[in-house]
Amino acid sequence: MPAYLEDSGPGLVTYRFLVDTIFESMYVPPWWPRLAGLLADLESGNTTGALERMNKEWWSTDPGVAFKAMLPPANDELVSMVICPEGYDQPQPENLEFWKAIWQNATHASWISGDMRFYYVFPCRQFYKYWPTPAEVYRGGLSKTLKNPLLLISETHYPATPLRHGRRLREAFGSDNARLIVHHGYGHGSHLDPSDCTDAIGRKYILEGILPDADETHCSANAKPFSPSYQSALDEAELTWNLRMTRH
Repeated sequence: MPAYLEDSGPGLVTYRFLVDTIFESMYVPPWWPRLAGLLADLESGNTTGALERMNKEWWSTDPGVAFKAMLPPANDELVSMVICPEGYDQPQPENLEFWKAIWQNATHASWISGDMRFYYVFPCRQFYKYWPTPAEVYRGGLSKTLKNPLLLISETHYPATPLRHGRRLREAFGSDNARLIVHHGYGHGSHLDPSDCTDAIGRKYILEGILPDADETHCSANAKPFSPSYQSALDEAELTWNLRMTRH
């Protein structure tokens, strides 16, 4: 979509930018009002805000000014170091057709996250050539008694880390090793959809070593998405946004 800014001139708001923006915003509920406003503007034919955001987050419009990161550099390589070793002992794909099929399946399943998620795993194609036997990949069971039990937090409305997986993990560890907080909220981490209940249980365990008696405890977020009380969470989310944007 064509757009124009007084300070930088004409530009194009791209499909890739919109998909990435929607994908990133789904992680953080306090960003949803801003995303909704951007999409509403585009529907009404106003592309100015989208181009401003694209210029700010993707590149500098002044070729004479070197980009200076305001925050520490990106850590994309660390993501690969976590994801890729998981499959080191599995048969490796022989050609690019395997990866093409992965991409097609991912984008067919979700036009929002398919591309982004594919680029998280595609670097693994060359990983095993240089790290054939990664360290610290555990293949054993999870039921052994831990020195310190775990407090797990899993959200009800966050599809990237479904609640069913949190429950499966707690069951695998067993009652002696883990407790689960079912956090009725949204976003990538309970701190972005805060709950006094969740925070109190977490503090009690960290400071006093006391876990809930029940295997599973339910807590609700303090507010609903788009409510005014999300402002404090938005302030914290802005820092997270800036950190993530150093990747581009």
